[in-house]
Amino acid sequence: MISARFEFFSLLRCSPLLKCVIFSYLFPFCCRFFEIIQEMSNEKSLLTPSITDAISSYFSIGPLIHEPRVVSIDKINQVWEIETKKGRFALKRVSTKRLYEETEKIARYFQQAKLPVITALKGIYQHGPYYFQLFEWVEGKVMSVDEILPQQAEKIGSLLFNFHQMNLTPSQFDLTILNDLFYDYPFNKAEWVRAVDMACALKINSSDKLQSLLPELIAVSEESREATARLKPSRLISHRDIGPQNVIWNSDDDPVIIDWELAGLIPPTVEVLGSAFDWSVVRHDKIDDSRYNALLQGYQQAGGSMSQVPLAFAALMGTWLSWLLVNLQRFIAGKCPDRAEKEVIQTLLTFEEVYCKGRYLGG
Repeated sequence: MISARFEFFSLLRCSPLLKCVIFSYLFPFCCRFFEIIQEMSNEKSLLTPSITDAISSYFSIGPLIHEPRVVSIDKINQVWEIETKKGRFALKRVSTKRLYEETEKIARYFQQAKLPVITALKGIYQHGPYYFQLFEWVEGKVMSVDEILPQQAEKIGSLLFNFHQMNLTPSQFDLTILNDLFYDYPFNKAEWVRAVDMACALKINSSDKLQSLLPELIAVSEESREATARLKPSRLISHRDIGPQNVIWNSDDDPVIIDWELAGLIPPTVEVLGSAFDWSVVRHDKIDDSRYNALLQGYQQAGGSMSQVPLAFAALMGTWLSWLLVNLQRFIAGKCPDRAEKEVIQTLLTFEEVYCKGRYLGG
């Protein structure tokens, strides 16, 4: 092994061409590595002492006991754990003020009905260009896809029925500012052809699968648009993203729902089917039928009914294809292309497993 290592470095010293070839392959990976390190560094450096002091003063929680701990990072929101003598809190940096104010109003309606919902303390604090929310810290665990039990999926189904029973009046909220990116389907045949052709020209992985599924993507997009229009009268206000990543399980193994930024109007059966898949996907090409059926059973046993299931299934596929198209466009534009490419591949695998095999059409 040692001699091989010496031979390798000796070869590098003797071959400038080989150096260039290896460098060209390694350079993108090195760049992404340093980007990740920089992102983590930026999130830590964002909370300067002056900002944390201002946050502590605004929320009246007292000075921090120790440095903020990064809990999660993405391109839109960041979350830190902070601690003072008054307790532990989750500090969340959000991208915009009005959207989060409106979705917080929705969350508070559910909280006032004694449903297990966490809402922000006091309101949104603005410091320069940054917006922050503060939440009480919830002790518990977020389940990974391979840890979820059928009985937990059943509890989520029952909780969804309780949400739907609230039947909030849309006129209570400013629906124009809610995030409907994945619930309105502006795509058409020309847009799909253009996006797929450009992504394939840029050598996206799984380009063959993308090309072969293009007819189905176009057809399902049209079906989804029609189904969504027909289901519009049945829409109600709900969370719209009750996946495992937005549920904390407390010490009694009961769910607590967080992150309401996607709250808005949705047909109830669409949300139930979408949640059933969210809680049953083991891999992007494998569904755990016991979890899927447990969530539907929990919803129905609590008193919910599954109406217009084929239409709801078609509308749900539209939300998936919206996500697929968004990531194709991100890949084409060079915006986090590695992450976008990964999402494209994973969405294609799930779409192929669920839609093309037609196993779940009946709910």
